[in-house]
Amino acid sequence: MCTIINIGEKEFEFDSPYVTLRSDIYLDSVTSQFNTLTPTKCWIGILDGFNDDYVHLINRTAFVMKSLPNFVMVMTDTPEIDSFYFHHDVTWVNLVHKFLYIHCQSCQVIHRGYYDLKTHDLSTNLHKFKENGICCSPLEGKNLRVSYTTFPPYFQMLDDKDPSTLKTDTLEYYYLSLFIEKYKMSVSFLDANFQWGAWVNATNSWNGVVGNVGYNRSDLGISSMGYSAIRNTHVDYTHHLLPMHFRWISKAPGKVPPYQNIINCFTPRVWASFIGSLIGVTLALMLTVYVGQSYGIECNDFGYMVLQPIGMINAEEMPKVFNRRDKGTLKGFSGNFLLLNWAVMGMVLMFAFTCNLRALLMRAVYEKPIDTMEDVVKSGQNIQVAKASWIQGYLSTSGGYWENIASQNLKEYSNEQLKDIEIKVAKEGKDISYRTTIDFYGRYISDDERYKNLPKVHFSKEIIRPYYTGWVTQKLSLIHDKINMHILQLHKAGLIKKPVNSILSKAYLIESGQEGKDDLSPLSVSHVIGLFVMYFIGLGLSSVSYAAEIIVGFYKRENDKYSKARLLTLIPVLILVAVITIMVLAFFYY
Repeated sequence: MCTIINIGEKEFEFDSPYVTLRSDIYLDSVTSQFNTLTPTKCWIGILDGFNDDYVHLINRTAFVMKSLPNFVMVMTDTPEIDSFYFHHDVTWVNLVHKFLYIHCQSCQVIHRGYYDLKTHDLSTNLHKFKENGICCSPLEGKNLRVSYTTFPPYFQMLDDKDPSTLKTDTLEYYYLSLFIEKYKMSVSFLDANFQWGAWVNATNSWNGVVGNVGYNRSDLGISSMGYSAIRNTHVDYTHHLLPMHFRWISKAPGKVPPYQNIINCFTPRVWASFIGSLIGVTLALMLTVYVGQSYGIECNDFGYMVLQPIGMINAEEMPKVFNRRDKGTLKGFSGNFLLLNWAVMGMVLMFAFTCNLRALLMRAVYEKPIDTMEDVVKSGQNIQVAKASWIQGYLSTSGGYWENIASQNLKEYSNEQLKDIEIKVAKEGKDISYRTTIDFYGRYISDDERYKNLPKVHFSKEIIRPYYTGWVTQKLSLIHDKINMHILQLHKAGLIKKPVNSILSKAYLIESGQEGKDDLSPLSVSHVIGLFVMYFIGLGLSSVSYAAEIIVGFYKRENDKYSKARLLTLIPVLILVAVITIMVLAFFYY
């Protein structure tokens, strides 16, 4: 049991042996009692306020006792914990009404809690202090041995013997540096040479980071350690740091050629219905004319009637074919009604087409991105994977239909080759790879020159699988709970997102062009080239028809003095068609 040294004017009653001091005189009078009162050299100072005289008495008491107090409690009306000082490292306790402030002078840490003088209830966070009197953590000032493997953007240090090669802007160093600073620790690193940890049958032992930590060569293992049940038999995992969502990587969707906007005014089904209706009306009109001729309707030009439904769409006047008849015969009401009905429907279709054309003509439309496993398979591209990667078994054993098909279309590469493949995917878009967003763009901002100036890439919306990572510690490690609490506090404060957002902000700059998918572009030839193609087709058909008429006429009218002159008119027609053909082909080629 510890003796209580009460310093001040107030008298307190204690269950433990105690001595009340008010000045040096009192101290001299009770000096002889100290050896009797405190045979274990355990004593606690209690001050009724804080001033230089009281501090002097504490110092003299420590000299007489030849030992430092376990702690010194100061009772004040307002918190004054920051003002306390002593010539030696002691623990100060400031009691302000029912609030308790514990200042560990040796490590300059302040614990805050609650204490009730009557019931002696103590807040949970101060129980450890009550039980063992430990104020500063046993980690204070210790050397933390850290095993790692260089894996940007998580951690990067090319030489564990050269501190200058440590990159301080990586994700996990940011979290680690806060922990080291918090406990005023030193740190030494051990490189695991790109091995996270696996069981090696040849040596009957673990290698990599897991082996270094499990065999006490390191205290902590970092560098995005993926959760694994078999690793957990040798080391303990901390709370997760980052959720690593694997997604498909493909070339960023490019802009669809603007001339397709005219076609995109209607969906394929609407176009099919429209063309089918046009053909149906034409056939019905021809049948009506054929039947009408039997009761006196005069129409000898079937070609004119075949083209009439198209003319009605363009608001041409109603033909008078069904109004011309022999005396005593009926008018062609059915034909007029058919054309009138088609004219109304054609007007509606043209209004719909015109309105949609106005909205879509100058709109920047993008290709369909690869967002799902179905998109991956239907794209017909190869999936680039690392040798002995988890993804082969994951896809082949999946219950999904598209996953099973995709597992049969994989190309395996080494990890180093896969980096080049990923760059090829971004630049050429011929294949598909997989990666986490942070991982891919972490390489982009790293010193790897291959990832500099990458074009835009697209990450699928569908997640292949979530993949959580953490750190590893030795079994029953003293730092395990401290590390877990540190990580949880980072999550709670949102600090865990700071470096991640820093990396993703750079990623957004690369992908920013994909976000504005509803932007408009100035009207150019490319927007109306579809109209020129239609004009080219019509001009070509009319030119062929004109040439056929001239040539046939030339042979039928050999003595006609105008035949040769008419034949020469084919030259400018052919030149015009050739020029337009070259213009259209040049546009599509370039």
